[in-house]
Amino acid sequence: MLAARTLKGMSETQNGRGAMDALRDLLDDPQLAVRLLAYRQRALGALEAHDRTRGADLTNTLRVYLECHGNASRAATLLFLHRNSLLYRLARIQQVLGCDLEDAQERLALGLALLIRP
Repeated sequence: MLAARTLKGMSETQNGRGAMDALRDLLDDPQLAVRLLAYRQRALGALEAHDRTRGADLTNTLRVYLECHGNASRAATLLFLHRNSLLYRLARIQQVLGCDLEDAQERLALGLALLIRP
């Protein structure tokens, strides 16, 4: 939660920098980078492994869905999917990760993990 508040506090209002710039600064610290990457692995590792073994792209589906603030219709349009296909993918994501995408805290945690690039 502290990292999320730190990123929010370092949003575009500060020197015109966005959250990605703030995250890159955090990753420049080797000790913190290791912890952030471990966090990403804990949060998304199962989904990324699922994508690799099954040739799926559920990680990108999750990214687009979260960027659309949970708007399934908008995410489906951006992914060129029927809304029902997106809903199926979201159910699969929840099953693989053992999460609830209706929970705001879990969406925040997953969104933060997606910002951390290996």
